[in-house]
Amino acid sequence: TYKKLKNAKIYCVDYSKAMLGRYKNRVGSHCPWIHFSWGDVGQLKYSDDSFDMVLSMNGYHCFPEKKQALEEIFRVLKPGGKFIGCTYVKGVYKRTDFCVRNIYNRMGIFIPPHEDENQFKARLSKYFHVNKYVLKNSFACFECMKK
Repeated sequence: TYKKLKNAKIYCVDYSKAMLGRYKNRVGSHCPWIHFSWGDVGQLKYSDDSFDMVLSMNGYHCFPEKKQALEEIFRVLKPGGKFIGCTYVKGVYKRTDFCVRNIYNRMGIFIPPHEDENQFKARLSKYFHVNKYVLKNSFACFECMKK
């Protein structure tokens, strides 16, 4: 769908240079409206109220400073802007929690502390109006709007 959004300005930010490389290779050079940059979601280089939407697919559980990341996402969103994404929440399936604790955390892919469903939803609600929130296995899928 990003290929059809020629009038949009899309900014992809990731802390992992390897992931940025994958995104660039997938998109190629035929989408000049998509900009890639290395960065930390806890210290975004964009101005206040810059974006209509922030999309974070499987990112939140990788952020080292989760509170700071949400504050930055809130800061760069325009009033009424949407924050959409999904993230791992602990305490749903013991098997998933075991894998996260013993594989993904140790590899540095996921970064603790991890929140359970209620903790995560409460944290989102401090910054955003939660329009949709669905739990799919051990992942919370959400759509929020800047208050």
